[in-house]
Amino acid sequence: QVAGDKVAGKGGCNRYFGGITEQGDGVLTLGPMGATRMMCMGDLAGKEMEYLKSLEKVASFQISGNQLVLKDAGKATLLTFDAVK
Repeated sequence: QVAGDKVAGKGGCNRYFGGITEQGDGVLTLGPMGATRMMCMGDLAGKEMEYLKSLEKVASFQISGNQLVLKDAGKATLLTFDAVK
């Protein structure tokens, strides 16, 4: 969820939040992500941490059809989201 200069969501176990440091035409840079500290079971904790670290590497975005693609500074795809209907 994006609201003004802030981003927030749920990463599996925990809610996360952070600031948008740069936003423009195809450009998106996020600051450090913070998160609640609820217990995660199994491998979910590692996957959630990997997800948050990926968000911190975002440098650009692209909308392709019903997908939002977040990329790093080298234009490598970090995360892909499908629109929910």
